[in-house]
Amino acid sequence: MTEQIGTYSLSLAVVVTAGGVLAAIMAFRFESHRALVWARRLMLVGAGLITLACLTLLVALVSDNFALVYVAEYSEKALPFGYK
Repeated sequence: MTEQIGTYSLSLAVVVTAGGVLAAIMAFRFESHRALVWARRLMLVGAGLITLACLTLLVALVSDNFALVYVAEYSEKALPFGYK
């Protein structure tokens, strides 16, 4: 479940931030305040999704969820909390 949340949030963040970039380009090109507002909103949503993915990885590291390749390669149960 943890890996799905991280994967989906990162995938959705790519799509959302790409939409934000397109909205920013439209705001610049057509001098549209409405497109600029949407660009800001989409970038904030993208940042939130990336934060969710980072928190998911942190939870996986702390809980020793070795189903994730990153956790399996860079962590072990014997490591103290501060080193994970």
